[in-house]
Amino acid sequence: SGRFAMIDDGLGFRLVPWSPSLEQRFGNHLSGVMRSDGGGVDWDFGRKRGVGL
Repeated sequence: SGRFAMIDDGLGFRLVPWSPSLEQRFGNHLSGVMRSDGGGVDWDFGRKRGVGL
């Protein structure tokens, strides 16, 4: 039970626990990167401009 966010990782969808910081940005684009030390996720809100094809 509880609230979850649906994340598209490019290969499929995953459910992650909802957090208050996500509520403030509801409807915006975001990306998250898991920390290698197991300390959580670094969230980045908004679209990034970069080199891509």
